[in-house]
Amino acid sequence: ALSGGRTALAGTVLAPAAATRYTAAPASGSLIFVSTAAEELFLGPSGGAIATTTDEKGRFELRVAPGKPLFVSAVLAGDRRLVGIATAPATGVATVDISLESTYVAEFLRRYSARAGKAPGDYDLAGLPALASATRAMLENGELPPSPDLSPGAVPDLVDGYLLAMAERRGDLHDAWARLLGRRPLAVTTLSGILPAGFAPSAIAVDPASGDVVVAGFNTTGVQLSRSGTPPVTLFRALAADGFQQVTALAPGPDGRLYFAQRVDRGQGGAIARTDSGAEIRLFRLDAAGGAPGRLPAVEELRLALPADLAPYLADTSAFTHVEPSALVWAGGKLYMADVAAALIYEFLPPAGLATGSAWPGAVHSGSLAAGRPARGNAAGPRRNGAAFGGITALLWLAGDLFFSDAPNGVIRAVNASGIVRDVAGRAGILGKAQDLAAPTDAIFDHPQGLAADAAGRLFVADGDNHRIRVLEGATVRTLAGGGTGAGDGDARTLALGRITSLAFDPRGNLLFNDLEAGSVRRLWLQHGI
Repeated sequence: ALSGGRTALAGTVLAPAAATRYTAAPASGSLIFVSTAAEELFLGPSGGAIATTTDEKGRFELRVAPGKPLFVSAVLAGDRRLVGIATAPATGVATVDISLESTYVAEFLRRYSARAGKAPGDYDLAGLPALASATRAMLENGELPPSPDLSPGAVPDLVDGYLLAMAERRGDLHDAWARLLGRRPLAVTTLSGILPAGFAPSAIAVDPASGDVVVAGFNTTGVQLSRSGTPPVTLFRALAADGFQQVTALAPGPDGRLYFAQRVDRGQGGAIARTDSGAEIRLFRLDAAGGAPGRLPAVEELRLALPADLAPYLADTSAFTHVEPSALVWAGGKLYMADVAAALIYEFLPPAGLATGSAWPGAVHSGSLAAGRPARGNAAGPRRNGAAFGGITALLWLAGDLFFSDAPNGVIRAVNASGIVRDVAGRAGILGKAQDLAAPTDAIFDHPQGLAADAAGRLFVADGDNHRIRVLEGATVRTLAGGGTGAGDGDARTLALGRITSLAFDPRGNLLFNDLEAGSVRRLWLQHGI
C-alpha cells in the first residue's frame, strides 16, 4: 500500500485526436490510477485504490509515497487506456504527461523489464523523457499509427508494432533502448509477395549486384526470383521434365551469376549424370539480373566430374549409391560442394572464364573414404581420411577457414589453412534442446543447418530442429530468434518459428531465413546491431 504524504504526481492526460496524422489533445473526465508493473493497484491508507479523474483541461493530481517508479494509467472512453511512468520525489510534485508516446515507452519498458526478471526501477529512468520525445517524433512523422487500438488486450500488438517500426526506420531510438535495457530487442517480419502459395522455400541467396532475393523450392519444380517492385518469377518452368526437386544448394558465383544444384529422392538418382567417362554432377547457373522483368533468365547446365577416388562406390551395382549436393560456396576461384549423402566436401576447378565445355575436374576436399567408399563418422582431425562427418548441410568461408554444419552430429566444424578440421560449436554427437550462453563447444544444437557471417565476423547458425537462429559471439552461443509461442511478425524471441535451413544477409545487414512450415521467407532485423 502507498500512504499519502507530502509528495504528489501531477500532470495532464493527452489523448490522441482523430486525425490521419498524430495530434494530441487534453482528455477530460478520465479515470487515473497508479499500479505496479504487474498491473497491481496501489492502495491508499483507507484501503482503496489511489485514483482520481482529470478535470476539464485533462489535469490530475495523486498523493503517493515517494521512491518507487509508478505506472500511471488513464482510462479513456471505449476502454482505451494510456500509460505513463513516473517516480515521486521525497518532497514536492512530480509532473507527468500521460500520452500515446508515453504509453509506447511505458509498455515497452514493462515488457522487457519483466522478461529480464527485473523491476522498472532497476533501470536508469532518467532517459525516459528523451525516449518519449523520439517516439512522439515517430508519431508526428507517420512512422507509427496515429490512433492505434489502446484497449488492454491490444498491448502486445502495440509493443510489437513499436519494435518493428524502430527496427526498420529508427536506429537512433533502437540504440537508445538497447543502452537502457542492456540488450537489443530484435524484430522478425515476413517478406510479402515473394512466393506463391504452396511454395516451400529450402534455400535463399541474395544477388550481390542487385540485392534481389532468390529462393529455391523444396519438392517444387522451380526457383523463385524476386526483383524489387515486380511480381516473383518462377524459373525453370520449361525444364519441368527434368524433375527439379529439393534445390538446396544455391550460391552466387564470382561472375555475378547464381549457381544451384539439386538433391533428389533417393529412388530417382537424378543428381548424377552417367557418361562414358564416368559419373558427373549436374550444376546449373543463371543470370538473375538478365532479361526484362517477368521474363525467364537464361539457364546453363554445367558438368562436374566426380572425384576418381569415388570410382569403387559409384561402380558398385550391388548397393544403392547416391550423391546429394546440399551446399555450394566459392573461394579462390574454386567451387566447393557439400554432399550430404556421402558426408564429403568436394572441390572443383573450373576452366578459365567458367566455360561450359568439358566437365570441371573434382577432388575430395574433406571427409573419409574406405576402399573408395564414403566412410561416415564423427571426428575432427586431418581433413582427408582423418576427419569424418555424418552429413554436411551448409558451407561458409570465414576468415580463411571453411566452416560447415555437420547436422546429424549436431556440430559446426571448420577446416583451417593447414588442413585440420576442428569443432567450432556444439557437442559432437549430442542432439538436443538449445542451451544459451554456453561456451561454443558446450552448446547443444539439433541438426544445425544454414550458416552466415556478418561484417564483424560473427557466425550465425540455423538450429534446424530447435527452430531457432543462434549466434556465436565472443565466447558464448545465444538465441536471437525463435523459441517462443507467438505467430506472425514481432519480437524475435517470442515467435514460434518453423524449420530453418538457409540464411543469407541482405544489403542492409539484416538476416534473411526460410521457414519451411510457414512456406515463407522472413527477415531478422539486425541492421542496427545485435
